[in-house]
Amino acid sequence: MPESEKPVTQRIVRDLEDTALPRCLDASDVMPPAVRDAFYNAVLQYLAADGLDPLPWLRNVQKVQEFEKRRPWMTGICG
Repeated sequence: MPESEKPVTQRIVRDLEDTALPRCLDASDVMPPAVRDAFYNAVLQYLAADGLDPLPWLRNVQKVQEFEKRRPWMTGICG
C-alpha cells in the first residue's frame, strides 16, 4: 500500500470500529421501519420483474408512508 493511502485507510478502520458513530448506509436508514421495509420490498420486486413499470411498487411505498405519518418519526438520524 502506498504511504499516501495509509492515513486514509487508518481513518476508515477507526471509523468502522467506533461503535459510538451512527451507521448510515443509504436513505432508507432514516425511513420509519415500515416504510423502509416497503421500499426494500419494492426494490426487490422491481429487480425481479425484469423491466416492468416500477410505479405500482412506488405507489405502495407511498401508501405505507402516508399511513406512517400518523406515528411519531425518529428524532435522530441513524442513531
